Amino acid sequence: YRGSTQGGTPVTTDTAQRISEIAYQISMPAADSMSVFLGTAWNIWDRHIQASSTSLELEETYRWLTIGAGLSFRHVTADGSTIDLRAGVQLTRLGKLEVDLASINLGQPEIDLGDGNGYRLSAAYTTQLADDHRLVVEITYLRLDMDRGPAELIGNGSSLLSLREPGSRSTPFSLSL
Repeated sequence: YRGSTQGGTPVTTDTAQRISEIAYQISMPAADSMSVFLGTAWNIWDRHIQASSTSLELEETYRWLTIGAGLSFRHVTADGSTIDLRAGVQLTRLGKLEVDLASINLGQPEIDLGDGNGYRLSAAYTTQLADDHRLVVEITYLRLDMDRGPAELIGNGSSLLSLREPGSRSTPFSLSL
C-alpha cells in the first residue's frame, strides 16, 4: 500500500487485501489477431492496512464502478493453444469507502471517493487438455489511482472529525490457474 494520511503524510505498508470484480465486456475484431474491448465492472476492495509510525491500523472497504477500454492480441500456436495479451485503461466512478473507526468511537462511516483512473495488463495461455477440459494460466497486473476525495464531517455526539480519502495507489499482481 502506498498512500497518505488525512494530513497528507506519505504512508507505505504491507497490506492484506482482496479485490472482487463482477464484470461485463464486449470485444470487436479490429484486425486478424487484434480486438478492441469495452467493459464495465462493479468492484469491491477489502484491505487491512498495517499500523505504521505515521498511521493507525485500518480496515477499509472500497466499492466503485469501472469503465474500461483496451486492445487484445491473440496468437494461436501450432498445437492450437492460444496466447492472449491485453492492455486497457480504466476510469473509476461512483466510489464509496467504508472505514472501521469503531476503535475511536466513530463507527463505520461511508465517504465518497474522488474519481480515479488506472490500467490493467494481462497475459494468458490456454491449452486443451481433453475434450471437455482446458488449462488457462493468466497473469494480471492492475494499477488503481484514487484521487483525493471531498472532506466529510463524521461525528459521534461528543467529537467531530473531518474525513476524506486522501488519495492512494494500489498495484495488485495476480496469477490465475
